[in-house]
Amino acid sequence: MVEAGTQGPGGFDADVTRQASRAYQSQGIAGQLRTREEIARYFDGLDLVDPGIQALHRWRPDDDAIGDITDGQVSSYAAIGRVR
Repeated sequence: MVEAGTQGPGGFDADVTRQASRAYQSQGIAGQLRTREEIARYFDGLDLVDPGIQALHRWRPDDDAIGDITDGQVSSYAAIGRVR
């Protein structure tokens, strides 16, 4: 499974993403923000498990717990790929 922060277009809030990145870096946690397209390249040659690359809180939610959370507030994608 890949869970990745993202930047740029796609409905994610750039300010929230930058704040999260700074918070990680301030704790010595390295990371790289990527666009959805950059994340998709990690799955080249794999079969994506439904529902594919989605905002983290929308990837197979078990209940209505996501409530009013927006994609912009989460600013991360999740996906699972299987070897063909």
